[in-house]
This record gives sequence, C-alpha cells and structure tokens, in this order.
Amino acid sequence: MSEIYFTLLDQRSIISISGKDKYSFLQGIVTNNVNNISEHNSVWAALLTPQGRYLHDFFIIKVNEKLLLECEKNRRQDLISRLNKLKLRAEVNIQLEDYFKVGVAWRKNGEIQFPFANNPQLDNNEIVTKDPRLPVAGLRLYFKTNNFSELCSRMNLQETSLGEYEDHRISLGIPDSSRDMKVEKSYLMENNFKELGGIDFKKGCYIGQEVTARMHHRSLSKKQLIPVSIKGENPPKGSIVTINDSKAGEMMTSYNKKGLVLVLLKILQSSKKQELEWKNSTLTPIKPEWMNKIK
Repeated sequence: MSEIYFTLLDQRSIISISGKDKYSFLQGIVTNNVNNISEHNSVWAALLTPQGRYLHDFFIIKVNEKLLLECEKNRRQDLISRLNKLKLRAEVNIQLEDYFKVGVAWRKNGEIQFPFANNPQLDNNEIVTKDPRLPVAGLRLYFKTNNFSELCSRMNLQETSLGEYEDHRISLGIPDSSRDMKVEKSYLMENNFKELGGIDFKKGCYIGQEVTARMHHRSLSKKQLIPVSIKGENPPKGSIVTINDSKAGEMMTSYNKKGLVLVLLKILQSSKKQELEWKNSTLTPIKPEWMNKIK
C-alpha cells in the first residue's frame, strides 16, 4: 500500500453562501447541479460569461446551514463581487471564511480509502470530502488549525510539498483554475470539464449554458488540455509549441518535466508525428486512463 500524502493548498480560500435562497441562487448561475450537494457529496462547478467563457471554478460543499465554495485565494474578491451582482433579490449572504485552511490528501497511485472518507464532518474544526473530479485525485481537507504536523500525525499522512502535488495533478490532466484557463477566453469543453464531471448537461439553464451545450452536442471543441512529459527545458507558460514547425498548442502549467498543453486537435490528428516541440525540448502527450479518445 503506497503512502498517503498531505499538501497544504495555501493558494486556495473559502467563501460561504447562506440564506434561504442559497441553492436556487447557485443553481441558476453555475455549471453543475447544486442539488446534488450534501454533507457527503461535493461538486465541482464553474461560473461563466454569457458567451460561455471561463470566469471562476470552485468546489461546493455543504456544512450545516451554509454552502462553502473553495476557490482561488488571489481571485476571491472578484468572485464575491460577481456573486453579489448576480444575487439581485435573492435572500443570500456571501462572505469570506478566513479561518478555514485548505489541503489535499492524495496517493501517487490509486484511490484513498480513509475510514472517514464518506463522513466529511469530523468535528467542528475539520471537514473531509472526496475530490469529485476523479477518485485518484484524492480528498479535499478543510480545517481550522495551523498545526499541520499534528493533523498529519493523527490522520497518518505524510506532509509533502506543493510541487509534489503539482506533479500528481498535472499527470491526471486536471486544470488548476486561472493558472491553466484564461479568464474570459477559455471554454470548459476544451479543458476537460465534461470528462471530470464539472458540467451537468441535464440541470437546466445557467449563465453560459447555451454555448457550452452547443459545443458539447455538436462536438465543436477545437482544442483539448492534455498532459505531456517533457524532455529538455520546461517551456514557460504561454509558450507556443509546434509540430513540424506548425503551431500545435500553448503551454500552461508545468512541474518536474511534466506539463499541460492546450493542444490544437486538428494539428495533432493530422500529423504522423505526435511529439510536440519547443526550442530544443520535446513534449510527448500522456493519456490518463480516464481521458476519452481524442476525436
């Protein structure tokens, strides 16, 4: 049995939504079905522009009478501002929950079967829920302590660096919010939201729903975010990668000779050569087990 690691995600933050209209409010604006949330089940969802382009993504969990949104710390005020503008006459209260820290428990190979994995509410200071995107993505931890060593000892976790988790995340082809998706430019269908369960196509209307549904039903996606292994120097984010001197995609996040590339499907499919290039570096696509065959 491989070790279970703990990584503090200090770049993540929590905001809460309370009030009698909290479910109906979120249900009308986000991509996933808020009615599937319970104390044992979180969802991953996004807020889009009316044109279906990415603004924010977040995990939503239920704790007592509140819904908690785990989001990017450096963009949380923008999210709060947008939600406040959208609430209109809905009876909801939106606020920061600064006392919560965010972490992730994960295993390099395989799913975690903690005794408490299906019982998120440990006590008043700790919440654990499965990452809803992939079983192998691990568990999300929300807690109110700065004593990470004690937390890890009690839960039998090995504390490790953010870089080690980055290696794990990238290998799975999971985007990390605005680090991998361009605000007001990216489409969810190009960034694995369908495959990772971030969209409910049966829930009804939400902001950006028409464009997202059309891209899905008509297979209009021209790009896909894919993980790659890198031989040579890691291309900086935003670098253009090529196949046979033709533009093939754009580099997103990378770590430890692995990275994510938003690849142009037409170029990748039409070329006999699958390796991507940047200067003297070679990038070889990796296909996680979950990823559907690229068509």
